[in-house]
Amino acid sequence: MFKTKFLTTLLILCCLSGLNLKVEASSGKNVYSSGAITIQYNHSDQLDKFIEEIQPGALDCALNKVFLGKGCNSPCVSVAEFLDVLRQRVQVVLGMPDSKVKITFILHENQKDLEKALSQVGSDHPHAPAFFDPKTKTIHLPTDYITMGILGHEIAHAVLADYLVIHPTHDIGEILSQHVEKKLTAQNFTVCISRKV
Repeated sequence: MFKTKFLTTLLILCCLSGLNLKVEASSGKNVYSSGAITIQYNHSDQLDKFIEEIQPGALDCALNKVFLGKGCNSPCVSVAEFLDVLRQRVQVVLGMPDSKVKITFILHENQKDLEKALSQVGSDHPHAPAFFDPKTKTIHLPTDYITMGILGHEIAHAVLADYLVIHPTHDIGEILSQHVEKKLTAQNFTVCISRKV
């Protein structure tokens, strides 16, 4: 356990060149952005915890090469680049490669904070592990528990909302998002992730 945390910390520290951070005065949140991805978080430990939670397993360099034409040539990518590649992978699974959706991820400290945000948008599912708000094109995630499947599921909602002219019913959207979640969980997705840009 200590060895894994030490190596992860060392890897993150080795890849931290070129950090792209700014603080938004109006919301008091830190903002990390790169291309089509923006991540809002409360403090740097929260972003580090998020990176640690989504750090993937070992098979995916080959899958990235096959599906996206990108292997593991560079030792690390930024977390925003990783999420953008994951968005592209979701688009491939859905057969919707032309979506150029810009997504904002808002990190919440824990499930309780996420549920507060969920109640503010008036959801019928108060205990969802994460959620996508189509009005703001924002994905809300708890920092304390996140999986590749959950990330893919929520990104699928964002891609569907951007790609389809007529939005699917809630049930159809869930079926498609669960399909993506299942596919991404079955395929390991390995990339070294850091906060560098």
